[in-house]
Amino acid sequence: MQETIWLIGNARSGTTWVMNLINHAKKYREMLEPFHPKRVQEMNFLQANYYIRSDSRHDSLEEISDEVFSGRFSHPRVNRGYQGDSTNQYQRLLIKDIFANLFSYWVYLRYPTIKIALLIRNPFSVALSVQKKKYWYWVTNPLELLHQPHLYEDYLEKFEDIIKKTSLENDYILCQILIWCIVNYVPLCQFKSKQLYVFFYEDIYYNPSDEISKLFSFINSENQEIKTNIEKEIVEEASCFAGPESNILSKTCPITSWKNELASKNIDAGFKILEQFGFENLYDENSQPNKAILTDICGI
Repeated sequence: MQETIWLIGNARSGTTWVMNLINHAKKYREMLEPFHPKRVQEMNFLQANYYIRSDSRHDSLEEISDEVFSGRFSHPRVNRGYQGDSTNQYQRLLIKDIFANLFSYWVYLRYPTIKIALLIRNPFSVALSVQKKKYWYWVTNPLELLHQPHLYEDYLEKFEDIIKKTSLENDYILCQILIWCIVNYVPLCQFKSKQLYVFFYEDIYYNPSDEISKLFSFINSENQEIKTNIEKEIVEEASCFAGPESNILSKTCPITSWKNELASKNIDAGFKILEQFGFENLYDENSQPNKAILTDICGI
């Protein structure tokens, strides 16, 4: 059976860079954002951050998911250099998406052999990075998520006031922090610990080989500890979608630079939003993640 990794995460959370690290030995066929609703015509029936109840039937998505997770799906943007000819066949598949968090559990229940990894990055860093790429395709108003009826009924009703308040204030950074909360909170509540691998951009930044080794150990069906060593040149290579602010070689540290770029009122208001979801202590004062907090929130 083909080994399949599905790397999911919020936009601008470093998923493309981490995909490069996972595939540093070039053993996987890469598929870049096959479920992108704007860049991939076959997915235009979706919307960004679309929620699907785990027990719902969705014929269109089931049909196209069969193509994606079997590796049969082909698209110029998604292929990422893969030609599909007889000389370039892979036994392993690495897929990454930035708008699929809210239907990832629906996928898991239908394709339980897929190894799903959720990448999390500090919400303040993510919000800043999205703001710097405003002209790209993002969800910018959290009301778009509140207006999904099933998502509202299942998860967002208790957050209705903060979502409406933040949307009305129309602060770009705070809206992005709220969207970050929603698209991470939902899958963390849905998955059980052994069904989903959660890791952090910040941990990978400081210890790439160790963190990718942990992922490979999770993926290994025999539960063997896997050790891998990623060459420095690969670690330092910027993502193909990165801007100057995300270059690993930059003198500006991508872990803590948000503290100097954001106004204190934005930071304070952002923490109040995070507090609503239980995320306020997910990062310490040095912007280092505390994974134990996820257990308190959702049991991961």
